[in-house]
Amino acid sequence: MSKAVSKETQVIKPVLEAFEPVYRLAIQGKIEKPFSFQSYMMTYVGRVLGDELSWPEVREPYQRMINSLKGGLTTEELIDSIYYRNNLLPEHYDQAVKEIVAEGWTHNYPQ
Repeated sequence: MSKAVSKETQVIKPVLEAFEPVYRLAIQGKIEKPFSFQSYMMTYVGRVLGDELSWPEVREPYQRMINSLKGGLTTEELIDSIYYRNNLLPEHYDQAVKEIVAEGWTHNYPQ
């Protein structure tokens, strides 16, 4: 059992660590410009996240968050925007990362 917990923790921990700063900023209403959340998350966790999101219980709320962070843009408009092309992070992202690191989280910026 502990091996299974350890393995699943290794899978989900990077997802939570990538998600946390964006989640905090969204809850605080500090994401004011379009943001390609899906691209951001895929940069961190790649195919692992895609596999985990195949469950409808997870996929639906994740898709709602992706859509809400597009700033009213369609997917095509977002892809054609500087926000997507330049992989722009939300304005207060660095501060949110500092906060979670101070709380003991680990966080690696996407490559």
